[in-house]
Amino acid sequence: MYGPVGLEVLRQWIAENRVNAQTLVQPEGSSDWRPLGSIPELAALLPGGGAGAAAGAGAGPAAAGVEARAVALRAVRRPAILLIIAGALGLVWGLGTLVQAVTGQELVPMPPELPPEAVRWVRLFLSVPWTVGLLAVNVLILLGGISMLKLRWWGWAVTGSIAALLCGNPCCCPLGLVGGIWGLVRLFEPGVKAAFQ
Repeated sequence: MYGPVGLEVLRQWIAENRVNAQTLVQPEGSSDWRPLGSIPELAALLPGGGAGAAAGAGAGPAAAGVEARAVALRAVRRPAILLIIAGALGLVWGLGTLVQAVTGQELVPMPPELPPEAVRWVRLFLSVPWTVGLLAVNVLILLGGISMLKLRWWGWAVTGSIAALLCGNPCCCPLGLVGGIWGLVRLFEPGVKAAFQ
């Protein structure tokens, strides 16, 4: 999604074949996305003065819906992939931590110079209840990324993005933080939200 842009930029994009009569645009002052060819003053910018625009605009709502989903998918693809990676890494890390907590093994030895209070907090962090909660959060992150990538279940996508912000998993936190913020920004764009099923 780009914009706002002026007529000169649109002319250039039309010349570069970056937009056509079916490209969805949001006219200034409107909240609706419409095919460029359905707006007379913009259709006039197309080759042939908009003669082909009427045919493109007549392709119907199905073509506009497909284009809207494609635009929305391009908008959410990268943050969705980041969430999927963060959730998967978090699950792997959490399962390893759970094994450590259940078996009592120290998979990561504590440095001897670590104060006893810090050791206590680290062991609490690696405890079974904490790890199970962390696994649940990472499942939400993973489901949110998958929902976003499929443009289904908008609420799950938002929940997964928020969970990524709250996760605090040292294994995947930076990826989740970026994916969560980016995902929330994209998910609340009107064209993206409308494309979800």
